[in-house]
Amino acid sequence: MSEEQAEHAVIEITSIDLKPEFRGSALRGKDKSGIERIFIFRPDTKIRRISPVESTQQLGEILAVQSSLPFRVGQEVLVAWKVDPQSSQKIAVKITVFE
Repeated sequence: MSEEQAEHAVIEITSIDLKPEFRGSALRGKDKSGIERIFIFRPDTKIRRISPVESTQQLGEILAVQSSLPFRVGQEVLVAWKVDPQSSQKIAVKITVFE
């Protein structure tokens, strides 16, 4: 799913539901106005890190070399997302991690 014309939201992560093979894995968080948002993430979701060196990789590539997700509960992230026309779910196409 392309990142072009994606919508964006800054959220503070409140929970992460990681499922086997990412089927239905979800990231929950609250935006600045306190509204809870739920995004589905997949192995092809891009992860952009700002610090210590800026880089962008697919989540599947990251998890092939490390055992933990590159984001955590309590962390603020920027999520670029699109609505899946078949399921109406918000699919994260890119998650920017600031720390």
